[in-house]
Amino acid sequence: MDPSKIRSWRLLAVCLVLDICCFGMFKLLQDQILAAARANGYGGTAKDLLVLDLRVGYSPDEARQLFSHWGTTGAALFVVCEAVDYVLHMPCFGCVLLVLMNRLGPMAARKTGLTVLRKSYMWVLLAVALDVAENALQLVLVLAYLQRPETSLASWWEAAATAGSAVNTAKWWSARCGGAFSLLLAAAALSPGSNSLKPTRQQKPKQG
Repeated sequence: MDPSKIRSWRLLAVCLVLDICCFGMFKLLQDQILAAARANGYGGTAKDLLVLDLRVGYSPDEARQLFSHWGTTGAALFVVCEAVDYVLHMPCFGCVLLVLMNRLGPMAARKTGLTVLRKSYMWVLLAVALDVAENALQLVLVLAYLQRPETSLASWWEAAATAGSAVNTAKWWSARCGGAFSLLLAAAALSPGSNSLKPTRQQKPKQG
């Protein structure tokens, strides 16, 4: 399917509802991860157990320590969290953004004369690609840890954690820049432009 053709308001509404449900599932899973960490002997705050997706960069030591706090049950719940992200959140949130970009982009292009704005949906594809890559690397980390915790001391594991952190940071910068761009795009699309006004007919002077 051509991503530039995804423009349905009905699709946006359905995906938005599903994504809201998805965030509810994330909250439930994070609460269960915290409970698993408590059962594993963790006595710190919930803030220190923030999942890797929600951090802006992390070191291999931080990822290793986080998995250690979670224990095998918490780490397995994180795998479920990533699966929900892949199956529900990414497609739904991506479709919501695509509909908005494909609606606002052409409008802003007509108002400003910048035809490149018709390609605004490309930012969404970049954001989704970064999210997919980030989750793939994080799954490699957590699955290897679940199989053998001492694997997290291997050089390849630390390299994967460093790569995951870099992609994670790029994802959040993409989100911030994309959010600012979306606001500017909406302002350009919805502002009254000269080309949106209907030309008035000039009245001929009456002869008389």
